[in-house]
Amino acid sequence: MCIKFLFDEGIGHDFVKAFKLLGKNVEHVLDNFPQATKDEVWLEYAGKNNLVLVTKDKSIRKNPSEKALIIKYGIVAFYLGGSEKSGQDIAKQLINAWSTMEAIAKKQHKKGLASAFIIRPSGNVLKEIPLT
Repeated sequence: MCIKFLFDEGIGHDFVKAFKLLGKNVEHVLDNFPQATKDEVWLEYAGKNNLVLVTKDKSIRKNPSEKALIIKYGIVAFYLGGSEKSGQDIAKQLINAWSTMEAIAKKQHKKGLASAFIIRPSGNVLKEIPLT
């Protein structure tokens, strides 16, 4: 099963370019949508295309309409924990977590389950968070 990750606008487009160079299957919201597109629009796109969400936007899991789309489409979402991190810190966090993210995403997609995880700043700990 091929897993593809979608980085939202809160994560720089350069991260997608770098991960593509590493051979990762990734895209960025801005590859398909103009800047400031409503989250509901690209979340529907993510769901219909079985994309795994990577975001720093914690409000997505708290906003009722956005959370409903995650559940409706069985989206697997990873939230980067920690605030005010440098680009280098975000890169380390993602690199440290990547293999675990892929394994979790494959498992959850196979089950057809929506799920959300916080990636702790080190990237070595992923904690599932409830969507209900």
